[in-house]
Amino acid sequence: MIILDFDGVLFDDERFKRDYWRLFRRHGVAHRIHQAAYAESKAMHRGGYRHDLHLSFIRKRVPAFKIADAQRDIHKLLAGSAAYLYRDAKPFLRHWKSKGETLALVSSGNAFQKRKVRASGLSPFFRATVVADTTDKVDPVRTLVRGSRAARAVFIDDRKNFVDAVKRNFPRILVVQMIRRKDQERSTRADVIVRNLAQARRVIEQWTARPPGARGY
Repeated sequence: MIILDFDGVLFDDERFKRDYWRLFRRHGVAHRIHQAAYAESKAMHRGGYRHDLHLSFIRKRVPAFKIADAQRDIHKLLAGSAAYLYRDAKPFLRHWKSKGETLALVSSGNAFQKRKVRASGLSPFFRATVVADTTDKVDPVRTLVRGSRAARAVFIDDRKNFVDAVKRNFPRILVVQMIRRKDQERSTRADVIVRNLAQARRVIEQWTARPPGARGY
């Protein structure tokens, strides 16, 4: 079983965020106001991004801001999520699907993230898709691993806190951190750090070729 994160692994969330910010500029919202409202919404809700909270905090700062108009443009942006997939995402998923590997997706978020994942067109690749409003992926990973008959499991994520927590709780899982940008915080617990999914594929192939219980990845 291979369990993957969405943002930063399959989906270029940085490019998506830039276009998201531009959308707000078109609606008369300065970047500093956008960011201040974003920080306030994150402080209130510590799970995944809540765009409804974000919009309401923008409206507090910009009374002329029309939430309904912004929502329409946000839905259009989300509908084009497939355009933000990394080029190596589908080839990686197709390869392992063709091998009969069980694939699962675990992402943080709620309705906004679910729309993004659904519009990406990747859902058919996954046996299970979990978009959880949580800051911890340990429970979703535990549920997936227990429900799978696979002898081994792989977890791929870009964020240090998720990588560290999963490795700490599941030492036998191959935990791979994806570092696509230089500014990302690196895990000291990950079994291996890769720059792209082609590297991740090679790591997984090497690992699965080894006898179960062998040390290292």
